[in-house]
Amino acid sequence: MTGWIVYDSKQYERNRWFAEELQKHCLSFCDAKLIITERLSFGISDNCPSMLYDNTPISAPDFVIMRSIFPLLSDFLETAGARVFNDSTTARICNDKRLTHLSVLRSGVRMMDTLFFDRDYFSQNDLSALSYPAVVKSASGHGGKEVFFVNSSDELLTAVSSIHDSRFLIQNPFSPSGQDLRVYVLGGRVIGSALRTSDSLKSNFSLGGKATFHTLAAHEQSAVSAVLAALPFSPDFIGIDFLYGGADLIFNEIEDVVGTRMLYETSDLDPASLYVSYIKNVMESRSSFDI
Repeated sequence: MTGWIVYDSKQYERNRWFAEELQKHCLSFCDAKLIITERLSFGISDNCPSMLYDNTPISAPDFVIMRSIFPLLSDFLETAGARVFNDSTTARICNDKRLTHLSVLRSGVRMMDTLFFDRDYFSQNDLSALSYPAVVKSASGHGGKEVFFVNSSDELLTAVSSIHDSRFLIQNPFSPSGQDLRVYVLGGRVIGSALRTSDSLKSNFSLGGKATFHTLAAHEQSAVSAVLAALPFSPDFIGIDFLYGGADLIFNEIEDVVGTRMLYETSDLDPASLYVSYIKNVMESRSSFDI
């Protein structure tokens, strides 16, 4: 069996230790290679999927652990026959906050009032009904990046112009407690959660927020289950983020390429080992089914 662990170069440098842990655990049952996206070219040749790595032809592996946000590559690798963790549908929806909110809507879990925009179809006339303060987010942002707190239409337009993606959201600010909840879900099962606290709008752990391990209360577990049941895809390993609104959880977003630092820092869990064990079981079940 062959496997790839796929990173872009920037995320690999930032997460080298976790990448090496994934590879170490994979090597216990398969030939596992680290693949850097910038060194991979892919397309169609002679009506078949075709790839070059460092300008050398390479075949698709049996499975891919996708740790780069690259839905097109995920889709391509699935077309080439690989099982991708997370799959391309998960990547496409979870890396567009607008699509994520639409997917979760039928769960019944509270979410903030949210307006969806695309800069290519955006007019200043769209601002007339807005109230301030407001929060502007890139639809594809992650890790607490490209999130702006604005107090006027001028500040909003400045924020919109600075977002790299043309897709963005505008929301009412929330989280009076200064806390949010990250729930880690592996194969449809909660493996851990962390309560994040910050004095700023962004409670992201990698941006300086503080975290403590958190045991879900019954109503919190119910909210997680409702979100998972509503999703039109079956994620392998994700993080679901909630804000607190009194006793209720308010859905915020889903992280596809979910960071694991908080689990390592706040618990004895080993996410790399757990993830690879899950992948091994899936692939072995798949092999048995193919026979």
